[in-house]
Amino acid sequence: MLESNKPPLPSQNSPTRPRSVTSNDVDSPSHARAIGRLLKLNRDGSQIVELVRPPHGPFGFYIAKGNAKYKHGLFISRLSDGHPEKLFAGLISLGDEILEIDNVSVKKMKIDQVYDAMATKQRLTMKILPLLARDDI
Repeated sequence: MLESNKPPLPSQNSPTRPRSVTSNDVDSPSHARAIGRLLKLNRDGSQIVELVRPPHGPFGFYIAKGNAKYKHGLFISRLSDGHPEKLFAGLISLGDEILEIDNVSVKKMKIDQVYDAMATKQRLTMKILPLLARDDI
């Protein structure tokens, strides 16, 4: 019998045995869809985001003129019931101010005009000022 100084190979059930990974091991979820993406971070704290409308329904957030602290501006007031906040993480949050939609300032627009502008879009580009980036809080 030959003896070897090499340690024995781990058995099939050993947790230290390296496992090869194949393309079948990782799969994309079939229910996932693109929500949007961050296009640009600006020096003033504002950011440009692009949101994609879901196949059946609205973008997933509500807007309001002003909020409890700021009586001016257009803000994200709440998210739709079917859209948890983590779905929009890094894109939009409650209290974020919408400054522009598709490169058009919303400062002088009525809220109905903003909803009408959003209603026909499949993709929406917004310039927002995140609540956490405000320096007047």
